[in-house]
Amino acid sequence: MFNIDWHDELIACELVDLAEWTPGQPVPRRRRRRRITESVPADVIAAGAAITRLIAASRHLSDTSTKESPC
Repeated sequence: MFNIDWHDELIACELVDLAEWTPGQPVPRRRRRRRITESVPADVIAAGAAITRLIAASRHLSDTSTKESPC
């Protein structure tokens, strides 16, 4: 399960206005809370990174089982 806090700005902003984070990008260091249009919240990045790791691990397992198959 992945925990993402409630972010009030999400209901007020259009999708195109939200900040973006791509897996593999470093997690930005913040001293203070920034607007959701400027920076992706740390909890959202943490959930996205965890989901990405799970997908990568499942692909690795899938690739390993395919290579071991005689067919």
